[in-house]
Amino acid sequence: MGIAGALLVPLGLDGIFWQLMGYGLDWMIAVALWVTSLPGAVGRITAFGVGPLLLGTAGLVVLWAGGCP
Repeated sequence: MGIAGALLVPLGLDGIFWQLMGYGLDWMIAVALWVTSLPGAVGRITAFGVGPLLLGTAGLVVLWAGGCP
């Protein structure tokens, strides 16, 4: 709806698309709030250490450098 609304702004026909997009966002927020209210939905995890962070960064650099022509 966002793309359709943006494309139809010059013609002045965008209002209905923004309204429909708002309904979709309201629905997604309602679902997200419902999911967070379920038991066990909120948990805590520890942050990455320096080793896994450096290893992940090196992997991304290798993938990026290997994928460029």
